[in-house]
Amino acid sequence: MYIFSILLLVFTFYKNPFDKINDEEFREFNSSNSEALAVGGFIAAENNENETGYGLGYWYDESGGVWDWGNSWNTYNKVMIKINNDEYTDSISNKTSAFLIPQNDYTNNKYQVGNKVTFINGESRTITSVKEYPDKIGEVGEYGIYLEVTVEGDDLLEVSMYGNIEDYVVTDKKGNVYPGGAFKEYVSQVGLQGKIYSIFADIFNYNNEVKIIRITNCIFLAIILIGICLLISQKYNQLLGTVFFIVFWLSPWIIKFAPSMYWVEFLWFLPMLIGLYCLINIDKKRTRIVCYIFIGLAIMLKSLCGYEYITNVMLGGIEFFLIEIILAMFKKDRKKLLSLLKTTFFLGISSIVGFMLALTVHSILRGNGDIITGLVRIIKEDAMRRTFSIGIQNSALNDIALESIEASVVSVVIKYCNFSTDIILGIPGNLFNLISFMPIFICVYNFYKRRKTNNFVVFYFVSLLVSASWFILGKGHSYIHTSLNFVMWYFGFVQFCIYIIIKQFINIMYERKESMGSN
Repeated sequence: MYIFSILLLVFTFYKNPFDKINDEEFREFNSSNSEALAVGGFIAAENNENETGYGLGYWYDESGGVWDWGNSWNTYNKVMIKINNDEYTDSISNKTSAFLIPQNDYTNNKYQVGNKVTFINGESRTITSVKEYPDKIGEVGEYGIYLEVTVEGDDLLEVSMYGNIEDYVVTDKKGNVYPGGAFKEYVSQVGLQGKIYSIFADIFNYNNEVKIIRITNCIFLAIILIGICLLISQKYNQLLGTVFFIVFWLSPWIIKFAPSMYWVEFLWFLPMLIGLYCLINIDKKRTRIVCYIFIGLAIMLKSLCGYEYITNVMLGGIEFFLIEIILAMFKKDRKKLLSLLKTTFFLGISSIVGFMLALTVHSILRGNGDIITGLVRIIKEDAMRRTFSIGIQNSALNDIALESIEASVVSVVIKYCNFSTDIILGIPGNLFNLISFMPIFICVYNFYKRRKTNNFVVFYFVSLLVSASWFILGKGHSYIHTSLNFVMWYFGFVQFCIYIIIKQFINIMYERKESMGSN
């Protein structure tokens, strides 16, 4: 049964058979942004062009930027999109000794006046002019901005004599041949995942490695989520564990991130798994110590792969401890409370240490060996931008960034109460507000009826705190990235809301059955 459940999740995560429309929109965004960073790091490793300490970045070559490679979510096919019109045939001029090259950081550096182009016939010509094509304000062409490169000589660059553009060899003024591309590292994080992927660059080709990595990510995520569901069933009840499983299985947001090489979603939930295991084995000292070590390592790994959603991830590791602490306070179980507080403290300290270790490594890279300089850069250029943008000059920001600064926390949270997708398959997003508020009405009703359902109250508010933490502390990031951050609700909040509603219904049905039986 466990193996079947894992295989079911892996298949769903990798193929996403339930939500094709939103899945394609997400993958289109991801291909040109976050996923492209992982792809770029891998291609740079294949070309031996990543000499930095960062594992992620954009790769530029004459086919364009990394996001111009078609759908990088699926496969990489290095094909230059060529221009064909009255002036150009396959990007080679029909009128002058000129040709077109996609513009990016790499080609801007490579194609400069004074550099030389050598053709297949052995002839070399000096570049005499480089300008954007077409040379009209506001027009950048159907396929994006191109550079119109003109070389000396009046005769046309006929393919039969000079070769295709891919055959041209460009050298600088000293005669050095330019490499096949350029890697622009992504400095906002260490990018450990990219470093790991690059190890396999000499073993697999790009297409095979991407498939292997994405399937592997799905497998790891499935194993971790099944582990969480089993531990929840063991600690609480089978219904709660089943609700967690169904939500993980049918959530369009969990599924969307699952295969991603950039997001490595399984690292988000690893601390939760460790925390749950520690909670169940809280009376075993050796187990607690092992969990302290592993949760610190898990947070460090997550931070080395990116700081996004780090508040949810760290709080997720102690989410069920927070629940148990409050329940112990309700029950006035002093001995249990002290044990929970002590363990939570050490789990928290270990998590902070893991985060700080990752931040130290990142600071060394960012400061070129100077930790303090690197840390200042990270805080000013990344942390402030993704949280409340404190200290950032408004002139350096675009309109939406300025809006994110001015937006209140409440307005940001409200944005995430309007789902554009199903909450889970079969439950439309417009029911989110109803589902998220019904537990409050249930708790009030139970209080009025003098039913003891303290666990409902605690489940609800602790999971709300954990899930909404990034909306609050990562306000700037959350305001902008509404195509991503709805996934934060699935750190327990959606699951507990659905569970409370179902459990309340079961309780009422049971009470009615007992009442009818007594009559």
